[in-house]
Amino acid sequence: MNYHNSFSTQWKLNKRGKKRFLSYLIISMILFNFAVVNLFFFNSPNNSVTFENDIVGNKDNSTIKTQGDIALLQDPFTTNFKDLWEFFNGNYYINRWSDLGTYFREGDIDGDITSDLIYSLDNMLLYDTLRGNEVDGTEILEFYNQMKATPLWYSGDTDPYDIGFIESVDSSTGVKNYKRNLIDNLIPISLLLDYLPSQSNPTYSDFNSPISEMFLLAISPQFWNDTYQIFMDSNSSSNYFYTESNLYGILTCLEIIQNSYVSSSLFDLAHDYAGNVMDTLMNNLWDDANYGFYNRTAYQSLNPEDENKDLKVNALGIIALVDFYTFKETTPEETHLNNAIKIFEKTDESLYQGAYGLYYSGSSDWTPINNIFDLEANAYMIKACLKLFEATGNITYYERAQDIFEAFEDDFYDDINSGYYKEIVSGTPNTEKNFLSNLRVTEAYLYAVDIYKMTEIFADFNFTKDLTNPKYLFNQDTIKINITYRYNSERFALYNISSADITYVLRYANGTEFYIQHNTTTIYGNHTFYYKIPTTMPIESGYTVLIFANTTYFGMAKITKSFTISSGIEYYDGIDYVNSLYQGQRVNISLRLNNTRKDNINLNFTIESNSIQCGIKEVMIENRINNSTTIWINFTIDDIAEIEMTKFHFILRNGTTKFFDYEKDISIENGLHYFNLLYDSIVVRGDSFFVSVCLTNFLANTTQSFNLTFSGDYIIKYSEELTLDKGETKTFSYELLLSENIYVDKVQLEMNISKSNIVLHNKIVEITVYQEFLILSASFPSSVPQGSSATFLLTIHNNKNIPIGYTLKINGQAVKTNSIELLPGENRIEATITPTINPYDFSTKSYYITLEDNSGNLIVSYYGEVKIELSIMNLVLFYILPILIPIGIVLFFKNKEIKTKLLRR
Repeated sequence: MNYHNSFSTQWKLNKRGKKRFLSYLIISMILFNFAVVNLFFFNSPNNSVTFENDIVGNKDNSTIKTQGDIALLQDPFTTNFKDLWEFFNGNYYINRWSDLGTYFREGDIDGDITSDLIYSLDNMLLYDTLRGNEVDGTEILEFYNQMKATPLWYSGDTDPYDIGFIESVDSSTGVKNYKRNLIDNLIPISLLLDYLPSQSNPTYSDFNSPISEMFLLAISPQFWNDTYQIFMDSNSSSNYFYTESNLYGILTCLEIIQNSYVSSSLFDLAHDYAGNVMDTLMNNLWDDANYGFYNRTAYQSLNPEDENKDLKVNALGIIALVDFYTFKETTPEETHLNNAIKIFEKTDESLYQGAYGLYYSGSSDWTPINNIFDLEANAYMIKACLKLFEATGNITYYERAQDIFEAFEDDFYDDINSGYYKEIVSGTPNTEKNFLSNLRVTEAYLYAVDIYKMTEIFADFNFTKDLTNPKYLFNQDTIKINITYRYNSERFALYNISSADITYVLRYANGTEFYIQHNTTTIYGNHTFYYKIPTTMPIESGYTVLIFANTTYFGMAKITKSFTISSGIEYYDGIDYVNSLYQGQRVNISLRLNNTRKDNINLNFTIESNSIQCGIKEVMIENRINNSTTIWINFTIDDIAEIEMTKFHFILRNGTTKFFDYEKDISIENGLHYFNLLYDSIVVRGDSFFVSVCLTNFLANTTQSFNLTFSGDYIIKYSEELTLDKGETKTFSYELLLSENIYVDKVQLEMNISKSNIVLHNKIVEITVYQEFLILSASFPSSVPQGSSATFLLTIHNNKNIPIGYTLKINGQAVKTNSIELLPGENRIEATITPTINPYDFSTKSYYITLEDNSGNLIVSYYGEVKIELSIMNLVLFYILPILIPIGIVLFFKNKEIKTKLLRR
């Protein structure tokens, strides 16, 4: 039987609508939560107090008040840099080639140029020293490419390595000195390495390509002697091998090795060449007996020829040996460091002139060979001393660097014109100003600044390293902070700085300073700070002590430590769950407290707020570190208290001293309060449902009148004005009616409690809606024999609580069924009809079946067709017998006739 179930169709449509609604709801919730997370996580101000300040070197944004003492923030080494740059830029500058300014090397005391030569080395070293902080990587790369476009760059036609920077060009005649020095072609590598980005950076190849090009040039036959495993001083030179240029080669290789962004192939090459050259120098140009490096080899051999101990060569030797020691990350080679120390000891013993604080150059046995203090060589010695200090932490080396620095500033620096003199001969300055020598001074000074900044402070509360943000009891405890101010070269050396100025600045949580103490570190670089906590300090967290220390040749270091001032009375529990109170409500509050002070203490307990009436109660808090003391107090919320979030302060005092102030935000709500809202969670369409609510008037002296309203879509609105006497509690119950014209699965019931159009309470709940009837099954035959009856069977569930009368109609005519009403629950309806009694009717009968309630409202409808089939009885009676009877009669008479004829014969 084919039939149409309108109720099922509607039910399916409602289910599809339900799924679509839930999908939209879920998507909206995801988008809303994402928006909320972004709003609060990324845009909300951070007002919390952090106590992660105990890490050494922690950056602190606090401003240190130097009171005009710039020495706290300015290192002593770069104070002349501005004047130095103005002197050379104003006097030695020449715009010989377009778009690139270059500089002369030689001038007199006033800056008048004494030589027209422009050197490659000077102009590239300028950007690695005096101007290094003024340019960025893009400008350095542009400068390098501009230098290659000047006559200072040479490029041959045949050999791919017949290239490089030449030594100099005469600016007046254009004559070139085509000698290509190794040092001049190593300096671009150092210059570009400082700006080499990571390999993922798009500009990586722009820097890496020239670095690789210049290094491959250095290890090409132009500069490298593969037979002796040593660098030549200049291109294709075949005479002497110089220690100085090879030490530069080692230092450049070490710079490459220590750069984390170089390619692995370049790293491997630099590693191998650095080791090979160091071995060659130590085996052939190192004085095993007297220590130190010789200046150069003999002609076309590795035998020492110039055995003098040049100051610059041996200062470079110290630098290279220390770097060779420090770059070994896991197993430093102590031999190299020991050899560097031996060079220093020999140099200091034989060549250092204590009266001047400077060094001479030495002969083969370390005897001074002249009375000349060379600026450039002593600049290298500053860096050598700093390297030794960085690797060992031995202050002797740093003090010697300071001696040279002070001699430079006192004896070499021109206070009138600026610039450092070239040399001092027999106590008299040679007032010429050599640009290269001045750049070497700035190079040494910049390295001194790096050492100067390697300072830090360790600070521990009460000698306990793990104590972070400790609590101190006022009028009982003493803050005790032990500090160590030290130089730290990270892996290799520590040095505790003695006799340094140290300052402690104590601040309230709002940043206001309330105590400052100045002191000095001990010979061990330590100091202990004490501060007795007075009674007057407010009880709060977020206190800080800023500690900073400095001394002349070490940079300022600072650290901020956080601490909390406590009375010793600590909240344990009691009011964690008190989130709302009501106008006129009388409340009893109990708090559990811990007393960590030494003695029991008597205090006055009260609660302060704009919305309450509370007295003062005397309580005693016992000294129970591990066990709490419970105190209680009564208070009343004002009848006219503002309905809002209100701050409550639970306070313990002793006289004017506040020992405890626990602050909590509590919502003050209207004195009319509801609870126990009960309602039917499942309701049948068109049926009534139950709802009740209990109301309390917390106002102790006032009767309250108000409106109680229940409403919602598809709910017949109900509203009533009610009154509660002072302090009365009453339950109100109602029967509400749900509309019959509803085709949704859920509805919302809204309860409003209002007074003078002001909503005091609002509550929305959700109610599930069932249809009145649920069809469980239906059947009707698709075919019946002629004269037989067809039975319609319907199983239906009545979701209502009352019987419902009904009428079953077939093709508009009421038919008799097995019952007259649908009882609550499951019902079975049967109705029988006879489609036809005509034995010759073989048509298909159509039937429209409807089930209606007594009001004529359609409950369910079906359409069915019944095919009429021939019954066996009708087949016999109306089809077989009408044929057989005449045939029988004929046969009967025919047989009789035959018998008659036979008898006649």
